Amino acid sequence: MDRIKAFFTSRSFKSNLVFLLVLGGVLYATGYHVRVYSGLKNTLIRSGIIAPKAVSAADFEQVALDPETLSGLQLIDEDGKSTRLGDFSQEVLLINAWASWCPPCVAEMPGLNSLYESEKEVGFVMITWDRTMEAARNYRDRNGYSFSIYMTEGRIPQPLKASSIPTTFILDKKDQTLYWRTGMIAFDDPEVRNFLNSLKK
Repeated sequence: MDRIKAFFTSRSFKSNLVFLLVLGGVLYATGYHVRVYSGLKNTLIRSGIIAPKAVSAADFEQVALDPETLSGLQLIDEDGKSTRLGDFSQEVLLINAWASWCPPCVAEMPGLNSLYESEKEVGFVMITWDRTMEAARNYRDRNGYSFSIYMTEGRIPQPLKASSIPTTFILDKKDQTLYWRTGMIAFDDPEVRNFLNSLKK
């Protein structure tokens, strides 16, 4: 107990504490605290200390809408051809906004690709925020994933505008409902499959 008390009252502890407080104040005042926090978080994600977590239907925000309001979203496929969100015939669509440079996106991708390969009745619209299709495709191929990649073109309907990535939207055409969630998801967790299966009924 005396050692602990001596440590907290020592000159080195006090000087280090002052240094950290001053550094924190400078970072906050200059706005660099956001970059430092983001860098630390990304390092923890890359190391696996922070990992995608299981989510259920209750973890998604829910918006009632007419699916036709989203059907006009213009997409460019890997061959450079234009298509629309309305061209996907599946009643349930999983739309994921991601990028190869985004650590949280990369962390959730193995589970997402596993879900893609097992859920054939669900339409997957993997929208990359990479600058080029080539960068996104190289990342996918290098990791042995099999999903198709799209980029948006033109106006994005308000309900599908993501302020950060990864963001996942699940469109249930039958019940005219859009579900969305920002952040990493453990897509290979049974909770996600149960949620999707409940929408397919």
